[in-house]
Amino acid sequence: MATRRKGLAFIGLGIVVVLATIVAGWSLQGGRTGFGPFQFFGIEVGIFLSLIGMGFLLLKPDDKVSLWKQFYALIEKILDWPKAVWVILAFLLLYVPFFLFPLFFAKNQIHYLTKYIPDAYITHIGFDIEAIVSRIQAWFVTGQSPYADGFIAYPPLAIALFAPLILIGYPAYFKLMTGLTLIAYLIAVWLIPSLVIPKDKRAILFLIFITGLFSYGLQFEVERGQFNLVVFSLCLFAIYLFHYYPRFRYFAYVLFSLAVQLKVYPVIFVVMFIENWKDWKSNITRLLGLGLLNFSLLFILGYPFFQDFLQAITAYQFDYQSSRYENLSIKAFAYYFSTNLFDASIASKASVWLEIFFFLLVGLSLWVTILVAWKKDMHGLNPCLLLVSTLAALIIPSVSNDYKLSILIAPVILFLSQETEIHVKSKKIIYIVLTFLTSLAYWSTFYPATVKPDFLDRNFPALFLMLMSVTVLNFLVPYTETIATNHSHR
Repeated sequence: MATRRKGLAFIGLGIVVVLATIVAGWSLQGGRTGFGPFQFFGIEVGIFLSLIGMGFLLLKPDDKVSLWKQFYALIEKILDWPKAVWVILAFLLLYVPFFLFPLFFAKNQIHYLTKYIPDAYITHIGFDIEAIVSRIQAWFVTGQSPYADGFIAYPPLAIALFAPLILIGYPAYFKLMTGLTLIAYLIAVWLIPSLVIPKDKRAILFLIFITGLFSYGLQFEVERGQFNLVVFSLCLFAIYLFHYYPRFRYFAYVLFSLAVQLKVYPVIFVVMFIENWKDWKSNITRLLGLGLLNFSLLFILGYPFFQDFLQAITAYQFDYQSSRYENLSIKAFAYYFSTNLFDASIASKASVWLEIFFFLLVGLSLWVTILVAWKKDMHGLNPCLLLVSTLAALIIPSVSNDYKLSILIAPVILFLSQETEIHVKSKKIIYIVLTFLTSLAYWSTFYPATVKPDFLDRNFPALFLMLMSVTVLNFLVPYTETIATNHSHR
């Protein structure tokens, strides 16, 4: 009976709205006949209400169920939604304010790509790769060290590997770097994840792979002629070989060392080269061996080059200060936050203490993630440790610009594609909330600062939120070897 009453009420309300609209429109037009937009709107609303009423009348009577039980059943269904639903919802939540509105509603003409990529002080693309090659060329012509002006701080082996690019010139080497970046994207974001993620769990892989091609970080990477994605693909492929093809571990060590010698920060991923967390003797021996190998490679161009490199990278890490919004490092955020919040007299000290605070939290997150891996005796590729290491690699170096965001795509895919079975309702709710926050923070990095509010123009807060969320999620998720053993060839 209650359902029938609701149906009749809606039908009656719909009829009233239709009649009231016609009478009101007739009165406003001075008794003239005819329909205007007001009458059409009112009639459409009335018909819509009447259709809802008809729906209630056609409902079959069922047992009385309390409103609370219906609500509880709805919550149960929502909690059982696949993880991909929450990832997509987070994407859509930011897609509207950061893409649709600034693209179509901000101005009469589309200006979304204006200042999309931060200014590089030049009129053409490929600034970073050209800066590297031009300094190497000056070294050959004048004998001046590539590190002389302190602009670059890449290891000596990187200088040697980039030297042949002088032979093909600009823009040929920029186009070559773009091609290598695309190949690296396919390897890191598609090939390796598709090898370790089961076929029926690849919805998130498809979504993030496609959207990643249009992400701000990847576009920035290509525009500068940077090679972070190339380096990361070498590192991730090395990790894959280490865990799934033990007989090729020699090549894994070579690829990892090459990555470290191109960009120093991949050294953070050395924690991924642990097979048995209980076998500390083998682990320490392996890590020390990799450390000695990579340290010796710093002398490949001689001791003077090693000194120049050491001086350049030390200056970058400890002396360099930047308030540019595209620098996503801890140092840059601490400096920016302190100078805007405190007086000049205490801003410098506050910046240092804020740096220490964030570094301690990053170190704690890494330590906790490693501790969980050790306690659960995890084997194979550990997606959580990989993502935490990637986030650390993004924010620890003092000069770490937004183009490095391209290395985040593959670890996010692997982490979010893990199978999870949480049966405790309270833990499941926390898990969904943290997964949603992680996804939301990740999707926010897809958009440039020019379309985001001031408090979101820097990507460090989003990355730090991801780091904290992922660390907590690692406790909630029961360990399964889905990722670890899906493609094992031991």
